[in-house]
Amino acid sequence: MGVGTNCNAAWSDYDSKGNSLKFKGLVSTYKYCQDMEIEAYFVSKISSISSYSYNNGKLYLYIGKRRIGSFKRDVD
Repeated sequence: MGVGTNCNAAWSDYDSKGNSLKFKGLVSTYKYCQDMEIEAYFVSKISSISSYSYNNGKLYLYIGKRRIGSFKRDVD
């Protein structure tokens, strides 16, 4: 699975069963970007993600019951 921002991209293998989710082996580009806060936050949290939900075209990621982010699919 891959995700991207307006500056960097990341890829990871993952295990999923039901709505549980565990990422493993994150690989990322590390270009300097003007606003790195969101990317640094995501990279620091990805190994702790435990579940997800998908609703109205958005993927929501959780650590325990706390939602830590949401993503919208970018279709070319």
